[in-house]
Amino acid sequence: LEGGPNRIGPQGTSEVILDLAAGQYALACFVNTADGVTHASKGMVLPLQVTAATAPATPMPIGSGMFALGGNGVEWPTTLPAGRSMYRVANKADAVREFFVGRLATGKTVDDLKQALADPAANGTPDWFEAYGGMEGLKPTGMGVVRLDLKPGNYAAVDSPLGEGEPAFKGYTVAG
Repeated sequence: LEGGPNRIGPQGTSEVILDLAAGQYALACFVNTADGVTHASKGMVLPLQVTAATAPATPMPIGSGMFALGGNGVEWPTTLPAGRSMYRVANKADAVREFFVGRLATGKTVDDLKQALADPAANGTPDWFEAYGGMEGLKPTGMGVVRLDLKPGNYAAVDSPLGEGEPAFKGYTVAG
């Protein structure tokens, strides 16, 4: 897996920048439907052919900071601003990881989100969590850039291994 956009709420957009080598790839949606089956299993898969560059590649944007995955959130920005911003996302773990940011409903906390995501019957994020994007399926040593467009409110960032292991969480208050 090379990585790609992660969870996003209705009517939202999710943007990532990846440096892909020439070759064949698949765009697939791993979000579960109400019956627990992924959209990809129901046909939401498209081919993508990346051709060799004809000019030198543009360097990855530096962005406003970095989310280093696999380190329990210790190498994450201390604050997130309202509006549009870009962040590098780097997987420093030995397993494929996903990373996402979302706004918590009034009265909900990061601990509420931890509890909701720990429930094996949950089938995704709770409806009181509004996903604003992230990076899905980022391979070990993989790196990309994610663009976030945040409104004022309380947010949670989540770094989770795909498979075994505990996710890391961090709360943010985004001021207007």
